Amino acid sequence: MKKVVAIGALGGSGTRVVAQILSNLGIDIGDNLNYPNDNLIFTALFRAPKWYKNASQTDIRKRLVLFDKWMNRKRLTTFEKYVLLKSSLTNNATQRNYKYYYKLLFRQSNGDRLLDYWGWKEPNTQLYLNEINDFFPQLKYIHVLRNGLDMAFSKNRNQLKNWGFKYDIFIDDLDDHHQLCIRQLDYWIQSTKEVLSKSHKLEDRFFLLNYTDFCLRPEKEINKLVKFLNINVNKIQISKLIELVKMPKSFDRYKLEDISFFREDQLQFVKEMGFIE
Repeated sequence: MKKVVAIGALGGSGTRVVAQILSNLGIDIGDNLNYPNDNLIFTALFRAPKWYKNASQTDIRKRLVLFDKWMNRKRLTTFEKYVLLKSSLTNNATQRNYKYYYKLLFRQSNGDRLLDYWGWKEPNTQLYLNEINDFFPQLKYIHVLRNGLDMAFSKNRNQLKNWGFKYDIFIDDLDDHHQLCIRQLDYWIQSTKEVLSKSHKLEDRFFLLNYTDFCLRPEKEINKLVKFLNINVNKIQISKLIELVKMPKSFDRYKLEDISFFREDQLQFVKEMGFIE
């Protein structure tokens, strides 16, 4: 049975290095990636809030079929090519990426060859966890969770803008800095709660990667991750993977900010997730 692993999170949580670790372990994460290692085919098909609002479970499944075929180098039907091209042209993440379109139009299929172990990284994966798990019953899912207070002050608010409606969280043009940070933290809280509520369906196929622990104790956390992926590696390989982990300049950025304007219930949830005392 083929193995599939996916990485999701709130954008800006540090997923790029996790995807690089998977790639270095020999897991095929795709050939149409941007600098953060996002799988742009998944982005084109699923980072689509307008489509999502009217999409049925059947519609989502059809796109997962398309995505599965693309990742396994299988030939797409004419209609599937049309869907992929249309969704790409209407997606801001791929509109001006000429390398992406070259691969889209001229990539050769490899018949029915299936990859032994493949996966992808795309933060918006977290929004489709149930559907992806139903489609890939062997799926292993890695959820990267970064300190919610760090995320509150992040300038990457794409998921909040695109998907805030799922939790009745909306950005107003008149929002000041504090209000935007409050809404971003609310989104982190609600999306995290949703992922955790769905995680029981995956049981031991769900891995919650605490980004703080990952940065402070990379050897311990990488060993846990490798064990989860069920891949045999030696000490030299582990050492090379550890070298990939770099402490970002934005780590613990919240400590340089005033956090007194956040609600008590917000701070309590961040505390419950183990990020503040």
